[in-house]
Amino acid sequence: MNKQPPLQWLRSFVVAARLLSFTQAAAELSLTQAAISKHIKGLEAWLGVQLFIRQAHGLKLTEQGKSYHLSSAPLLSQLDQLTQQFSARHQNSRLRLRSNISYSTLILPVKLATLQQVLPGAAVDINNGIYDPGHPSENAHIEISYASRNSLLLSKSLKMLSDDQLFPVVAANIKTQQLAALPLLQVVGYSGEWRWWLSQQKTNSRSKRYNEWLREQQQHDSPPLRSDNSLTTFQLCAQGLGVALGRSLLVQPLLDNGQLKRLPTAKSLPAPEVFYARLTELGAKHPAATQLFALL
Repeated sequence: MNKQPPLQWLRSFVVAARLLSFTQAAAELSLTQAAISKHIKGLEAWLGVQLFIRQAHGLKLTEQGKSYHLSSAPLLSQLDQLTQQFSARHQNSRLRLRSNISYSTLILPVKLATLQQVLPGAAVDINNGIYDPGHPSENAHIEISYASRNSLLLSKSLKMLSDDQLFPVVAANIKTQQLAALPLLQVVGYSGEWRWWLSQQKTNSRSKRYNEWLREQQQHDSPPLRSDNSLTTFQLCAQGLGVALGRSLLVQPLLDNGQLKRLPTAKSLPAPEVFYARLTELGAKHPAATQLFALL
C-alpha cells in the first residue's frame, strides 16, 4: 500500500464534506459523481474509518469525518496557495516580449543568443504582433514595433533600434533588363512608402533602363502585390516575383546570404517609419529584460 492516499481522493473528500453532496462536488471538480464516490470509498478504505453517512436526502459527516475534514481542509488550502504562489513566481521570471513578426524572425534571434551568453537559461516568451506606441502593454516586459521617425525623436520612453534606410531589392539572379516585367511588392503596414520613395527619385544621372523602369513605376497608383509583413514580402522577392522596398535593418541578412541584391542605381533614403523598443514598467524590474533592452 502507498504511504499516502492519492491527493485527488483528499480533494474530493474536502469538497464533498464542505458541500455535503457528491453531485455538487463532482460539478465543482469537473468530475463525475461516480468518480467522487469512488475516491471517497478508496479514502475510507485507506483510513479504515467511515467518513460519511449516506442518507436518502444527502450526506452527513461521521465524527471521524468531521475531525478529518477539520484537519485536512486547511492543509489542502495551504498546498493550493503554495502551488499558486510558486506558479506565479515562475511565470514572473519569464521574459515576455511583444515583437513585430519580421523583427523577431530576422533580428531578434541574434540578440537572444547574446542574452543567453550573459544570462544562461533565461526563459523567454515571444508574442508577435503590431502595437500602437501610444498604448503600452500591461503584461510584456519589452515591446518591439515601428512608428514614425518624428514621433520617436520626440519620445523619451521609446528607443530607436536603427536608422533604417529604404532601397529597392530584387532576387539575386534578376538582370536589369528584367525589371520592367516585375511588379512592386509592398508591406501593408508601411503605408505609402513605395509611393513616397518613388516621388523622391530623379531620373537624371541614372542608367537609361533604370530610368525607364522608374518612370513607369511612378505612374502606378499603388503597388500590385501586397503582404502584411516584411518577412513574406522579402521571400516573394527572393523568388523573383517582384521588387521589394528593402528596409536596411531587416533586409541586410538576406543581402548577406545572397538571396537578395540591391538595385545598383537606386538611391537609399531614410525610412519615414523605424523600429523602436519600449522597456515597460514591468521590464524595468526584470533583470533579463533590462539586459536584453541594452543589447537591442
